[in-house]
Amino acid sequence: MLLQQQKQLDKLVSIITPSFNKADFIVQTVNSVIAQKYPYWEMIIVDDCSTDHSQHLLSNLTTKDTRISAILNEKNKGGNACRNQGLSLAKGEYVLFLDADDTLDEHCLSTRIEQTIKHPNADLLVFPMAIFKQNIEDMDATHNWIPPGKEANFLHLFLKHQLPWQTMQPLWRKNFINKIGGFDESFVRLQDVEIHTRALIGGAKVETFPNLKKDCNFR
Repeated sequence: MLLQQQKQLDKLVSIITPSFNKADFIVQTVNSVIAQKYPYWEMIIVDDCSTDHSQHLLSNLTTKDTRISAILNEKNKGGNACRNQGLSLAKGEYVLFLDADDTLDEHCLSTRIEQTIKHPNADLLVFPMAIFKQNIEDMDATHNWIPPGKEANFLHLFLKHQLPWQTMQPLWRKNFINKIGGFDESFVRLQDVEIHTRALIGGAKVETFPNLKKDCNFR
């Protein structure tokens, strides 16, 4: 029984981060991943031909932890292409998309994996997120982005542009996001709205956790 529980807790999470000229923020973002209490993760950073000193920083960050890898694009492809690039390399059972100027709280992955065990059939698990400007929690908690409960019509909310969640809040089952074809690379804005709408139309089994404490931070 203990071995079975341990195996359930050993699920690999692939964290995919597109980055373009985020030298001012990328170290904080990566450090928030390294600080995770849950150890079974990989981080795939796809630098989209940055012109600042991001690539120099990434070369140092990848030596800091062997779970971090960086892909350095020679041509700018756009955020969605970078997300799909990372997705094609991901080894995890679950995937989290983390932008290069946002952060995770140290309990983020452990909380999310616990919920995958309780909801093994979910394709998409959605968690609360805080919003900040310069420093974590520098905005009042009333600004937190809390996903609605299951009584809500998620698709209806997206279609009305009353967005119930943002890119970083879901933990995706990789098999499902691959099944729906990943991100639409023709979108330069509202990429997360498009993919979440398409996932819901495609029959995604969604679990939301409005009563849990926030586990990530959106700049």
